[in-house]
Amino acid sequence: MKVWTLVEALFPGVDPGRVGWYGLVVALLLAALWQSPASPAALGRADADLARGDAAAAAQRYDDIARVNPLAALREEALYRAALVWEVDLRAPRQARSRLERLAAQASDPERCAEAHVRIGKIALLSEADPGEAARHFLLARDRVPDSDQAPQRTMLAARALAEGGQLAGARALWVGLTESSPEHEGTARLALAELALTEGDAQEALALYEEAEFQVHDPAQQALARLGAATCLERLGNLDEALAELDQIELPDSVRHTRIEALRARRSVGGGAL
Repeated sequence: MKVWTLVEALFPGVDPGRVGWYGLVVALLLAALWQSPASPAALGRADADLARGDAAAAAQRYDDIARVNPLAALREEALYRAALVWEVDLRAPRQARSRLERLAAQASDPERCAEAHVRIGKIALLSEADPGEAARHFLLARDRVPDSDQAPQRTMLAARALAEGGQLAGARALWVGLTESSPEHEGTARLALAELALTEGDAQEALALYEEAEFQVHDPAQQALARLGAATCLERLGNLDEALAELDQIELPDSVRHTRIEALRARRSVGGGAL
Protein backbone atom coordinates (compact mmCIF):
# COMPACT_ATOMS: atom_id res chain seq x y z
CA MET A 1 0.00 0.00 0.00
CA LYS A 2 2.76 2.41 0.85
CA VAL A 3 4.45 1.69 -2.50
CA TRP A 4 1.25 2.44 -4.39
CA THR A 5 0.80 5.68 -2.41
CA LEU A 6 4.25 6.75 -3.55
CA VAL A 7 3.46 5.87 -7.17
CA GLU A 8 0.22 7.92 -7.02
CA ALA A 9 2.15 10.86 -5.61
CA LEU A 10 4.68 10.70 -8.40
CA PHE A 11 2.25 9.89 -11.22
CA PRO A 12 -1.23 11.28 -10.36
CA GLY A 13 -4.06 9.46 -12.10
CA VAL A 14 -2.04 6.40 -13.05
CA ASP A 15 -4.06 3.23 -13.44
CA PRO A 16 -2.67 0.46 -11.22
CA GLY A 17 -2.93 -1.96 -14.12
CA ARG A 18 -0.62 0.18 -16.21
CA VAL A 19 2.14 0.48 -13.65
CA GLY A 20 3.85 -2.55 -15.12
CA TRP A 21 4.00 -0.87 -18.55
CA TYR A 22 5.45 2.30 -17.07
CA GLY A 23 8.07 0.26 -15.29
CA LEU A 24 8.95 -1.54 -18.50
CA VAL A 25 9.26 1.72 -20.44
CA VAL A 26 11.46 3.25 -17.75
CA ALA A 27 13.60 0.13 -17.66
CA LEU A 28 14.00 0.21 -21.44
CA LEU A 29 14.93 3.87 -21.39
CA LEU A 30 17.49 3.30 -18.67
CA ALA A 31 18.92 0.34 -20.56
CA ALA A 32 19.20 2.40 -23.75
CA LEU A 33 20.94 5.19 -21.84
CA TRP A 34 23.32 2.72 -20.24
CA GLN A 35 24.24 1.29 -23.65
CA SER A 36 24.74 4.72 -25.24
CA PRO A 37 28.05 6.62 -25.59
CA ALA A 38 26.71 9.00 -22.93
CA SER A 39 26.81 6.26 -20.31
CA PRO A 40 29.48 6.24 -17.58
CA ALA A 41 30.10 2.61 -18.59
CA ALA A 42 30.73 3.37 -22.26
CA LEU A 43 34.52 3.28 -21.98
CA GLY A 44 34.38 -0.23 -20.59
CA ARG A 45 32.42 -1.48 -23.61
CA ALA A 46 34.94 0.11 -25.98
CA ASP A 47 37.76 -1.51 -24.02
CA ALA A 48 35.97 -4.85 -24.35
CA ASP A 49 35.77 -4.44 -28.14
CA LEU A 50 39.50 -3.82 -28.23
CA ALA A 51 40.18 -6.83 -26.00
CA ARG A 52 38.21 -8.99 -28.44
CA GLY A 53 40.42 -7.77 -31.26
CA ASP A 54 37.82 -5.52 -32.91
CA ALA A 55 39.89 -2.35 -33.10
CA ALA A 56 37.58 -0.67 -35.62
CA ALA A 57 34.56 -1.07 -33.35
CA ALA A 58 36.57 0.15 -30.36
CA ALA A 59 37.75 3.22 -32.26
CA GLN A 60 34.17 4.04 -33.25
CA ARG A 61 32.96 3.70 -29.68
CA TYR A 62 35.77 5.88 -28.36
CA ASP A 63 35.00 8.51 -31.00
CA ASP A 64 31.30 8.47 -30.09
CA ILE A 65 32.10 8.84 -26.39
CA ALA A 66 34.43 11.75 -27.11
CA ARG A 67 31.65 13.43 -29.07
CA VAL A 68 28.59 13.05 -26.81
CA ASN A 69 29.51 11.99 -23.28
CA PRO A 70 28.54 14.69 -20.77
CA LEU A 71 31.59 14.06 -18.56
CA ALA A 72 34.65 16.01 -19.70
CA ALA A 73 37.07 13.54 -18.12
CA LEU A 74 35.52 10.64 -20.05
CA ARG A 75 35.55 12.62 -23.31
CA GLU A 76 39.26 13.35 -22.89
CA GLU A 77 40.12 9.77 -21.98
CA ALA A 78 38.12 8.53 -24.95
CA LEU A 79 40.00 10.87 -27.29
CA TYR A 80 43.34 9.61 -25.97
CA ARG A 81 42.36 5.95 -26.29
CA ALA A 82 40.90 6.55 -29.74
CA ALA A 83 44.17 8.13 -30.86
CA LEU A 84 46.15 5.13 -29.63
CA VAL A 85 43.87 2.70 -31.45
CA TRP A 86 43.99 4.69 -34.69
CA GLU A 87 47.76 4.97 -34.52
CA VAL A 88 48.81 1.54 -33.24
CA ASP A 89 46.04 -0.90 -34.17
CA LEU A 90 44.59 0.68 -37.30
CA ARG A 91 47.87 2.14 -38.60
CA ALA A 92 46.25 5.46 -39.37
CA PRO A 93 48.54 8.17 -37.94
CA ARG A 94 46.66 11.03 -39.61
CA GLN A 95 43.41 10.11 -37.85
CA ALA A 96 45.34 9.62 -34.61
CA ARG A 97 46.91 13.05 -34.91
CA SER A 98 43.56 14.78 -35.47
CA ARG A 99 42.24 13.34 -32.21
CA LEU A 100 45.40 14.23 -30.31
CA GLU A 101 45.17 17.81 -31.57
CA ARG A 102 41.61 18.02 -30.27
CA LEU A 103 42.76 16.61 -26.95
CA ALA A 104 45.65 19.07 -26.69
CA ALA A 105 43.25 21.94 -27.34
CA GLN A 106 40.60 20.97 -24.82
CA ALA A 107 42.30 18.94 -22.07
CA SER A 108 41.74 20.40 -18.63
CA ASP A 109 44.74 18.55 -17.19
CA PRO A 110 48.04 20.19 -18.31
CA GLU A 111 49.89 16.86 -18.13
CA ARG A 112 47.32 15.19 -20.40
CA CYS A 113 47.75 18.10 -22.83
CA ALA A 114 51.52 17.60 -22.70
CA GLU A 115 51.13 13.86 -23.35
CA ALA A 116 49.06 14.66 -26.42
CA HIS A 117 51.78 16.98 -27.77
CA VAL A 118 54.45 14.31 -27.20
CA ARG A 119 52.46 11.75 -29.17
CA ILE A 120 51.85 14.28 -31.96
CA GLY A 121 55.60 14.90 -32.02
CA LYS A 122 56.34 11.20 -32.37
CA ILE A 123 53.83 10.89 -35.21
CA ALA A 124 55.42 13.88 -36.94
CA LEU A 125 58.85 12.31 -36.56
CA LEU A 126 58.13 8.68 -37.37
CA SER A 127 55.15 8.81 -39.74
CA GLU A 128 55.42 12.24 -41.36
CA ALA A 129 59.24 12.53 -41.48
CA ASP A 130 59.05 16.11 -40.21
CA PRO A 131 61.68 16.51 -37.45
CA GLY A 132 61.09 20.26 -37.15
CA GLU A 133 57.38 19.80 -36.49
CA ALA A 134 58.19 17.00 -34.06
CA ALA A 135 60.57 19.25 -32.12
CA ARG A 136 57.93 21.99 -31.97
CA HIS A 137 55.44 19.66 -30.30
CA PHE A 138 58.02 18.20 -27.91
CA LEU A 139 58.80 21.74 -26.77
CA LEU A 140 55.11 22.59 -26.48
CA ALA A 141 54.79 19.56 -24.20
CA ARG A 142 57.75 20.68 -22.11
CA ASP A 143 56.51 24.24 -21.81
CA ARG A 144 52.96 23.15 -20.94
CA VAL A 145 54.24 21.60 -17.69
CA PRO A 146 57.71 23.09 -17.19
CA ASP A 147 58.09 21.71 -13.65
CA SER A 148 57.20 18.14 -14.66
CA ASP A 149 59.79 15.43 -14.05
CA GLN A 150 59.31 14.64 -17.76
CA ALA A 151 60.45 18.12 -18.87
CA PRO A 152 64.13 17.12 -19.38
CA GLN A 153 63.14 14.08 -21.45
CA ARG A 154 60.91 16.28 -23.61
CA THR A 155 63.80 18.67 -24.14
CA MET A 156 65.98 15.73 -25.20
CA LEU A 157 63.35 14.55 -27.67
CA ALA A 158 63.23 18.02 -29.19
CA ALA A 159 67.03 18.32 -29.38
CA ARG A 160 67.40 14.93 -31.08
CA ALA A 161 64.63 15.77 -33.53
CA LEU A 162 66.32 19.06 -34.45
CA ALA A 163 69.63 17.28 -34.94
CA GLU A 164 67.97 14.69 -37.15
CA GLY A 165 66.52 17.50 -39.23
CA GLY A 166 69.93 19.13 -39.62
CA GLN A 167 69.15 22.05 -37.30
CA LEU A 168 72.36 21.59 -35.34
CA ALA A 169 72.48 25.07 -33.82
CA GLY A 170 69.01 24.68 -32.36
CA ALA A 171 69.84 21.21 -31.07
CA ARG A 172 73.05 22.51 -29.46
CA ALA A 173 71.19 25.34 -27.74
CA LEU A 174 68.76 22.86 -26.18
CA TRP A 175 71.53 20.55 -24.97
CA VAL A 176 73.49 23.46 -23.49
CA GLY A 177 70.35 24.69 -21.76
CA LEU A 178 69.81 21.21 -20.33
CA THR A 179 73.29 21.17 -18.78
CA GLU A 180 72.32 24.34 -16.93
CA SER A 181 68.77 23.45 -15.92
CA SER A 182 69.17 19.73 -15.17
CA PRO A 183 72.58 18.86 -13.70
CA GLU A 184 71.52 15.21 -13.37
CA HIS A 185 71.36 15.01 -17.18
CA GLU A 186 74.61 16.88 -17.83
CA GLY A 187 76.51 13.76 -18.87
CA THR A 188 73.88 12.78 -21.42
CA ALA A 189 73.85 16.35 -22.75
CA ARG A 190 77.64 16.39 -23.12
CA LEU A 191 77.55 13.12 -25.04
CA ALA A 192 75.05 14.68 -27.43
CA LEU A 193 77.11 17.87 -27.74
CA ALA A 194 80.18 15.75 -28.52
CA GLU A 195 78.29 13.95 -31.26
CA LEU A 196 77.21 17.28 -32.73
CA ALA A 197 80.79 18.56 -32.68
CA LEU A 198 81.99 15.39 -34.41
CA THR A 199 79.25 15.73 -37.02
CA GLU A 200 80.49 19.24 -37.75
CA GLY A 201 84.07 17.98 -38.10
CA ASP A 202 85.49 19.45 -34.88
CA ALA A 203 87.20 16.35 -33.52
CA GLN A 204 89.20 18.31 -30.93
CA GLU A 205 86.10 19.83 -29.35
CA ALA A 206 84.28 16.49 -29.55
CA LEU A 207 87.19 14.73 -27.81
CA ALA A 208 87.10 17.15 -24.88
CA LEU A 209 83.34 16.69 -24.53
CA TYR A 210 83.55 12.87 -24.70
CA GLU A 211 86.26 12.87 -22.03
CA GLU A 212 84.15 15.07 -19.76
CA ALA A 213 81.04 12.98 -20.36
CA GLU A 214 82.81 9.73 -19.44
CA PHE A 215 83.15 10.92 -15.85
CA GLN A 216 79.68 12.44 -15.65
CA VAL A 217 77.56 9.49 -16.79
CA HIS A 218 76.99 6.47 -14.57
CA ASP A 219 75.42 4.07 -17.01
CA PRO A 220 78.02 1.56 -18.35
CA ALA A 221 76.56 1.76 -21.85
CA GLN A 222 76.94 5.54 -21.89
CA GLN A 223 80.48 5.29 -20.52
CA ALA A 224 81.35 2.86 -23.32
CA LEU A 225 79.79 5.24 -25.83
CA ALA A 226 81.92 8.10 -24.49
CA ARG A 227 85.10 6.03 -24.80
CA LEU A 228 84.20 4.86 -28.29
CA GLY A 229 83.56 8.47 -29.28
CA ALA A 230 86.89 9.52 -27.82
CA ALA A 231 88.63 6.75 -29.77
CA THR A 232 86.97 7.95 -32.96
CA CYS A 233 88.14 11.50 -32.28
CA LEU A 234 91.70 10.36 -31.59
CA GLU A 235 91.68 8.39 -34.82
CA ARG A 236 90.50 11.43 -36.79
CA LEU A 237 93.20 13.54 -35.15
CA GLY A 238 95.81 10.98 -36.18
CA ASN A 239 96.61 9.84 -32.62
CA LEU A 240 96.42 6.17 -33.56
CA ASP A 241 98.29 4.71 -30.58
CA GLU A 242 96.01 6.56 -28.18
CA ALA A 243 92.96 5.46 -30.16
CA LEU A 244 94.10 1.83 -29.91
CA ALA A 245 94.65 2.17 -26.17
CA GLU A 246 91.15 3.63 -25.79
CA LEU A 247 89.60 0.79 -27.77
CA ASP A 248 91.36 -1.76 -25.59
CA GLN A 249 89.39 -0.47 -22.59
CA ILE A 250 85.97 -0.69 -24.22
CA GLU A 251 83.74 -3.76 -24.12
CA LEU A 252 82.77 -4.30 -27.75
CA PRO A 253 81.51 -7.29 -29.72
CA ASP A 254 84.54 -9.29 -30.87
CA SER A 255 83.82 -8.70 -34.56
CA VAL A 256 83.56 -4.92 -34.06
CA ARG A 257 86.67 -4.77 -31.89
CA HIS A 258 88.69 -6.82 -34.41
CA THR A 259 87.61 -4.69 -37.37
CA ARG A 260 88.37 -1.37 -35.63
CA ILE A 261 91.70 -2.45 -34.21
CA GLU A 262 92.90 -4.01 -37.46
CA ALA A 263 91.95 -0.86 -39.38
CA LEU A 264 93.90 1.31 -36.93
CA ARG A 265 96.93 -0.99 -37.04
CA ALA A 266 96.87 -0.94 -40.83
CA ARG A 267 96.85 2.85 -40.82
CA ARG A 268 99.65 2.99 -38.30
CA SER A 269 101.79 0.59 -40.34
CA VAL A 270 101.69 2.93 -43.32
CA GLY A 271 102.38 6.08 -41.36
CA GLY A 272 98.85 7.00 -40.12
CA GLY A 273 97.69 10.54 -40.44
CA ALA A 274 94.58 12.47 -39.66
CA LEU A 275 91.40 11.51 -41.50
